[in-house]
Amino acid sequence: MQDSGNCLRFLRKQRNLTQADLAQALGIAERTIIRWEKGYVVIPRPALETLAQFFQVAPTDIAPDLAEIRRVSDIEPVAIEGD
Repeated sequence: MQDSGNCLRFLRKQRNLTQADLAQALGIAERTIIRWEKGYVVIPRPALETLAQFFQVAPTDIAPDLAEIRRVSDIEPVAIEGD
């Protein structure tokens, strides 16, 4: 998702980190960071949690679209009245 990639790029640059620096800090390949930032690959939830901890932000600060996603179990049932 491009929005997530843009957010990730912003956070990385705000801290004066290169893609290589971030990859090394997280123990992953630099090409993975590149793919995330360009939106070629969706950032997996476990990686998103790790990034959020690294940057000391909420996961939704990196992937704003997560705030819109709800699990079905989080939705309260609505009573439907019959005729």
